[in-house]
Amino acid sequence: MKVSRRKAVGIGVIALVLLIAASLFVAVNVLVDRNADRLVQEIQKSLGRKLTFDQLQPDFWGSLGLSVMQLRVAEDQRFAASPFIQTKKLKLQLGWLPLLLGRVEIKRLILDEPEIQIIRNEAGNLNLLALAAPKESPREAKEKKTQATPELFVSAVRVDNGKIHYVDRSVKEPVEVVIRNVDLDLRGLTLSGKAAIKLAANLFFESQRQNISLEGKIGPFQAGSEWTQQPRMDAAASRSQGPRRSSAPASARARPSFAKR
Repeated sequence: MKVSRRKAVGIGVIALVLLIAASLFVAVNVLVDRNADRLVQEIQKSLGRKLTFDQLQPDFWGSLGLSVMQLRVAEDQRFAASPFIQTKKLKLQLGWLPLLLGRVEIKRLILDEPEIQIIRNEAGNLNLLALAAPKESPREAKEKKTQATPELFVSAVRVDNGKIHYVDRSVKEPVEVVIRNVDLDLRGLTLSGKAAIKLAANLFFESQRQNISLEGKIGPFQAGSEWTQQPRMDAAASRSQGPRRSSAPASARARPSFAKR
């Protein structure tokens, strides 16, 4: 049975595409394997916190990336002994072009069912701002640039079905708030600029439950910086919990305070 020329060309093109895809798959696996340990070390240096995890592997589902299973980020001992973040899965989305050029560049972080603790200690310090504090001297940073290290330019973060524990120990009677079912999307992240935020969650406080949604701009994230623009937050009380009525309007400006007290 003769095969038409058009069909033969089509089969040839498909075979070529499959060959290229297989070659890229092998190349990406090799490149990721070579850089995995170094990438983890760089993240630890950037955060100033120790990372532990069960498994680290290439992930091609949806987009090119690296998956870290059962990740735990240690907390600063000034705040607590329990992990700052623990998540079922963390995916680091990588840039295709930089990877093909032999560089590992993180474009986005995706956290699956994370538990995050935000703590303000007795001295009024916030654990989130401890992450923004300088971890190295200018000389060390200059030397670091000359080395072939992964580029940690994370411009976007997504949280799926997360849980946040907020504890404020700086007041006479410590306050604790639990936020569940957190879906968060942060884009355009920089330390000195503003990022776009979109958030939906359920807030539990003093036996009350509120459904909250927030959208707008936040930042900058540098320690000591004042937020010049606040996102808009809508809060709707859950009828099933029968909360007390608040004098504040259902839709109001959210004004989180992350500056050191």
